[in-house]
Amino acid sequence: MQVSETPKLRRRAGGFFLAVALLFTLFAVYMLIFARTDVYQARNDRGYEIVLDYTESLQPDDQAPAGVNRVFRWTLEPGNDGDSITFYVIHHYVKVYLDGELVYSLQPSSANRIGKTTSSNWISVPIYPEDAGKEVVVVATPVYKSVINGEIEFLVGSRFSVFSECLLEDADVLIVSIICVLAGLFIISMQGYQLVRKKTASREMFYLGIMAILLGIWRLTDTRLIALLLPGQAMALGYITIGALVLSPIPLLLFLKERMANYDSAPLLHASMVLTGASLVILLLQVLGIADFKEMLMVCHIMLAGTAAMLGAIAVAYWLQNGTHGDQHAAVLIVILIAGVAMDIACFYWQKKSENVVFTALAFVIDIIFLFTIDTYETKNKAYTDPHTGLFNKNRWDELMAGGLPTSGNLAVMMLDLNGLKYVNDTYGHDSGDRMIFDFANILRNTLPPGSVICRWGGDEFAVMLMDSDPEAMEQYAGQLKQAAQRHNDSGNPPFIYFAAGWALASEFPELSREELLSRADERMYQEKRQWYTEHRRIR
Repeated sequence: MQVSETPKLRRRAGGFFLAVALLFTLFAVYMLIFARTDVYQARNDRGYEIVLDYTESLQPDDQAPAGVNRVFRWTLEPGNDGDSITFYVIHHYVKVYLDGELVYSLQPSSANRIGKTTSSNWISVPIYPEDAGKEVVVVATPVYKSVINGEIEFLVGSRFSVFSECLLEDADVLIVSIICVLAGLFIISMQGYQLVRKKTASREMFYLGIMAILLGIWRLTDTRLIALLLPGQAMALGYITIGALVLSPIPLLLFLKERMANYDSAPLLHASMVLTGASLVILLLQVLGIADFKEMLMVCHIMLAGTAAMLGAIAVAYWLQNGTHGDQHAAVLIVILIAGVAMDIACFYWQKKSENVVFTALAFVIDIIFLFTIDTYETKNKAYTDPHTGLFNKNRWDELMAGGLPTSGNLAVMMLDLNGLKYVNDTYGHDSGDRMIFDFANILRNTLPPGSVICRWGGDEFAVMLMDSDPEAMEQYAGQLKQAAQRHNDSGNPPFIYFAAGWALASEFPELSREELLSRADERMYQEKRQWYTEHRRIR
């Protein structure tokens, strides 16, 4: 025997699954907090030690990019086989000597024609037990004067331990970056599908996807963990980082230009063109060897700050111009992003490093989730809402009639139909007819009790569903609606509203289905309608 599927059964199955999933979530949280395993370990993994007894000196060097070398010296203590000297440098060339023997060198290739910085690098030099007592000399050559006083921390021990700690420290940035990249790829794929299938001509989400990818690349390529995993690509990663940062505001401006359709988008369009031109100039200066990206980093920050300030002014102006009628979600997106950009710039200049600068990307992830949630809600709301009156449409009514509301012996349905709409359209024009429908929808909304399901059935027909009612209450509601229509007519503002109404109670006809109950209310409504037209023969 085939079992029929009903909306009520689908809801119960979905609710049952969510309840069980919630129980599993609570179980997992409980286990994470309270479950413990006793572990005894006599030998721990080898860690690392921070070198504290080194000396540092500055040596002038006319051949050095910044005119100086930083020289660090210390003596190796006895260690274990497999240990390494590990340290992290930003925009430095490096040479490492053991008792005068060069064991490591980091500098741009002689074949490299573009860029002079090696960017951010993890230096790892293996040492052996027989190296104990040897003098370590690290010559670090700053590429820019701004990094001459940058802190360098020397670690001796297990390279794996350094990797593990680096992974933990960068975990938040990595997670946010990966989410940005994946979200951007998903958005672009979905937008591309829509464009190819010609379901939409809008490109706003395409721009949003590009920005998500750029922000993800910006943060991902700037983490210490990526420099550790890809030591041979550190130079390229450094330039990719700043390139992504320079380009990221442009798709945001283009997205907002498309999104804020009710606002004069000329400033956004002009700003995107200016930023695109500035990005091209920055790229040409880098390619021609006139200035490195790093040397123009403050210019990039000024561009970001200027963009944020302009967007803030636009958000305020948009809010004042459109009030609650505009796309306020775009304004909220701007505010969240401005806060993220401001916090990142402040953190960068306060900490003098960019590893933990994550607020812009985090703010953007919040924005994506916010926009996706709002757009999903509005899409569903549009599918269930009549655009002219704001009431439910017949799609939503059919869904509720099919089981979207609990069964009740006190269920009541009412059908209503405007009288004389054709006369109003022919005499005063269709705008007056539309206003008549809109005004009647407001009468229904403001007169019927809270919780009533009110639907524009189609044209000038309306349907109402009430869960707890009786004959006396239905007579009272019908009377209140007629009084409200009479008050509207007495105000002297045409078009005047006349309507016919019919209702039926489930308790009166327990043997009828909801659809049959609605048909009974419809029959009663047409009886009243015929009577009204008999009394008003001149209006047809």
